[in-house]
Amino acid sequence: MKKIRVIHETGMPSHYAGLANYCKNQGIELQFHEFSWDSQLKNGMRNLDFKKIKRAFQNSSLLLSLLFKSRQTIVMGIAPYDYRMIFVNFLAKKHSIYYHTSWPYWDGSNYPKRKFKGKLLARIKDNWKTFLEERCSGIFCVSGFAKKQLTDNYNITAPIQVVYHSIDNNTFFAKEETKRRSSPLKVLYVGRLLEKKGLLEICNLTKSYPDTALKIGFVGSGEIEDTIKKRAAENPDQITFYGRQPRHLLGNIYREYEILLCPSK
Repeated sequence: MKKIRVIHETGMPSHYAGLANYCKNQGIELQFHEFSWDSQLKNGMRNLDFKKIKRAFQNSSLLLSLLFKSRQTIVMGIAPYDYRMIFVNFLAKKHSIYYHTSWPYWDGSNYPKRKFKGKLLARIKDNWKTFLEERCSGIFCVSGFAKKQLTDNYNITAPIQVVYHSIDNNTFFAKEETKRRSSPLKVLYVGRLLEKKGLLEICNLTKSYPDTALKIGFVGSGEIEDTIKKRAAENPDQITFYGRQPRHLLGNIYREYEILLCPSK
């Protein structure tokens, strides 16, 4: 094994820092690709982003080339029950594909990809079942709960392990002094600014606590970014909006807060 390809829907190299470190130590080449090349192409053409357009063509060419190659080692990050599993399931006949997932629910009641229904959805789920039970070379779960859900609902025969997200200890470390400050309590959210993340509920905490008791910070960007900016402008004593921050600066922000709050719905 001299090369590992990570193929993710949108590309998340930060989720694979541990794998990158392993490959570096073992002399293995690590490459990242995205299978949502069509969305890349549309966004690139809409915004005249030629780098994104080039990346879209590179990704589509790579996926096409895999049809004519064999024995590639691939780590696949794909959400359940994405219709593209039909293609992935076919590739798994020729390549060693390891599935990487953070999705916790595998009983069929709660999943993000709900574009199709009826017979087509049944076919997609059949392909997922075949891949998980017969064709994948291994499964890496981000949590023990996800692993239990997979093993409870599928006859998993491939090796399955919990591999938590890794962190960079040079960026993320605790202060030597960890004694709780008396007031105010400082609460932080870091991530995509989406309504489903429970961010409006976080903002509404300010209605229950005076500004001397609670401070809230938001780091990130996304669909409701303007809403969070507005709430911060209306209540600057309690809400601080940092916007999107480079990863190497996040540790400094974390150390200014006491609670990381993630009330995703």
